[in-house]
Amino acid sequence: QNHLLQVLSLLAMERPPVGAQIDGREESDAMSDWVRDEKVRALKSIPPIVPEDVLLGQYYGYSDDPTIHDKNTTTATYAAVRMWVRTPRWDEVPFILVAGKAVDERLVEVRVRFRDAPFAAFGHDQGRSSSFSSGGSPLPQNELVLRIQPDESIYLTTNVQSPGFGNDGQIINSHSELNYRSLHHHDHDHHQQHNRHHHHHHRPHHQRRRQQHRPDAYSRLLLDVIHGTQSNFVRDDELRAAWEIFDPALIAIEEGQGNKVKVERYERGTDGPESAEEWIRTMSKSSGSKRDRSADVIPQ
Repeated sequence: QNHLLQVLSLLAMERPPVGAQIDGREESDAMSDWVRDEKVRALKSIPPIVPEDVLLGQYYGYSDDPTIHDKNTTTATYAAVRMWVRTPRWDEVPFILVAGKAVDERLVEVRVRFRDAPFAAFGHDQGRSSSFSSGGSPLPQNELVLRIQPDESIYLTTNVQSPGFGNDGQIINSHSELNYRSLHHHDHDHHQQHNRHHHHHHRPHHQRRRQQHRPDAYSRLLLDVIHGTQSNFVRDDELRAAWEIFDPALIAIEEGQGNKVKVERYERGTDGPESAEEWIRTMSKSSGSKRDRSADVIPQ
């Protein structure tokens, strides 16, 4: 819950007031407060979750653990939740949070799926969920993905018309990626090549090794502690706002009021319950109002 809401609030928050009066404080301290203020505003714009917007799962064999005494436990090891950020920028855009244990891969990422175009493009009906490419396969939505772990990267997938003649306007799905690991290696290779041609800029081996080092997330947080930068740490009002979002649904489910929430079983090494894909698709298409505006943001 906490980590996912951290990602959601950073994505949904508005830009902090850059250049505002600092009132004699250190700029880093002021910026930390501004960032966390905006994160809290985003969280306070999220209505409490209702049980109908929750999908729960448990992998087969979970209760076989000898430390679990209740073999009929319904403790969830997978959860998908739909929520809304009621701000002018994000109103009617469903945010779907997904987390699970014993699933097929370990990653943290945000997927921003763009709305379908409301009109035909390239002679094809791309503006409908049932649209197909000229090759006969369904057209996926354009998507921006922010990969946080592992291998930090940003990539964009878009539907484009295949270049050249003789393709009859075939639509293909293109992929553009910025990978921080490959970008770092490219910079290092360029640095080494530069040193081979300019020996007077040659760096000692230990300095080159330090330049190659990519600190992990917790190393960067420890560095923030040393520098006194607090923007990546949860403030007390942010924590309270987060629990106000989840508490009503958690209490309702625990007390059996959320009768529509059933804990579905799934196999280890899969991507969750079998119904999850259809559940996410259905929840993504509903805007929570009379208008159906297809878009969703999925931190996973």
